[in-house]
Amino acid sequence: MHQSKKTLCSVPDHWIVDARCFMYAFHLHPANAYSCYLTDLGSVWAETASRDDVAERARALGLSRVDSDTLGVLESEIQAAFDDKSVHIKQSGDLYIVSVDLPNLTWKMRLQKMDPPHAASFLASLNISQFANHSYLAYKVSQLEKALRAKDKYTLYLEENYKTVNGTVLMDKYRRQNADDAPFLQPYSRGIFDGRVRESYGSLGRKLEADPGSRDSLIWNLIDSVTQDVQTWKAGQWIQSSDTAAVKTEQDTMIGEPTKVKTEERSVDLKNESPSPKVESPSKRRRVGILGLAWET
Repeated sequence: MHQSKKTLCSVPDHWIVDARCFMYAFHLHPANAYSCYLTDLGSVWAETASRDDVAERARALGLSRVDSDTLGVLESEIQAAFDDKSVHIKQSGDLYIVSVDLPNLTWKMRLQKMDPPHAASFLASLNISQFANHSYLAYKVSQLEKALRAKDKYTLYLEENYKTVNGTVLMDKYRRQNADDAPFLQPYSRGIFDGRVRESYGSLGRKLEADPGSRDSLIWNLIDSVTQDVQTWKAGQWIQSSDTAAVKTEQDTMIGEPTKVKTEERSVDLKNESPSPKVESPSKRRRVGILGLAWET
């Protein structure tokens, strides 16, 4: 039976696992200014904002200069806060509120629950990206094995020549003094190595058998360790499409629609604001706190 072609979503390549058994990510992409996702692997919550949405929200928060350079720095600062895990997440009804504290302002994202079809599409894309990641790791292993065999060949050549001249006294002494390393000094064998890895990795399964109640925490610990391998996630990004599919809530509304944002309690003193200096490039201005904000004291 012919299957229709699936359109993949663009999913983030850096996820952060929370102790509350969900993971979240901030994703900059060309189609929109950003998307923020949170998932417990059953449901997905998201907010997608266009550049216009970000500009409108920035003005409401008191950002005096709103141009492409300023917005670029702002988005980079939000990304950096996620990378540093400097975010606050709380559930409010059906929403998740993600707050990022930046110099002089707090950026809030209101993540709405995706409707089932779009959530399924997103999770399918996330799953497919894992196959791409696995493919990358399999290729990486094959290249590592190739390097090991080349080194084994060279080591054997040196060893045989050394023994011919000097005997085996020093080599035997090294093996005695480094007994834990001795098994790894033998020429590489995939079968032996796989057996050793399966045995050590099997301790996770034995831990679960001993404490069945630890299943959820164990699973999320595994997910956490996997998400920290950002290099592999980035390597698997080629499988995805460049555009992000429209994100729909359960009410079939765009998450990226402009949202009225309450101005921060500390208001902006525009009267005393000095003329805006020439805008520098984002690389020269690292922090949002120097983006032309003037606050009442």
